Amino acid sequence: WTGKLFDLRLLNKMAKNNPFPEEQKFLDALKEEAKLDRVGFYDLHVIGKKYKLEPKKMDLMLKKLKGVRTHFSLNGIKTEKGIREILKEINTLQEKKVIIETKIAGIEIELKKILDREC
Repeated sequence: WTGKLFDLRLLNKMAKNNPFPEEQKFLDALKEEAKLDRVGFYDLHVIGKKYKLEPKKMDLMLKKLKGVRTHFSLNGIKTEKGIREILKEINTLQEKKVIIETKIAGIEIELKKILDREC
């Protein structure tokens, strides 16, 4: 297949004239996915399991990777980024999380010291 995967005009027309409210969410997902006309997708949970990384929130990953959700998988995204860039982004977010957790732990220790002195 060498043509476009989605016909955005058709999807917009279907969504606008849809008589079945229960199907609207699916049509909206297809319209969003059509914004990135690309074959294939990445499953963030599969990547996390394979590389022993904690999966990040979908909305955050979509923003960081400039991606869109796919209708194939609840954990799937389409992006122009390659696997190395995805792994780098996950690692960067993981490092930031560790730094924040370390700072929180330090604050908790300081608060405990203050409370111990006052009691």
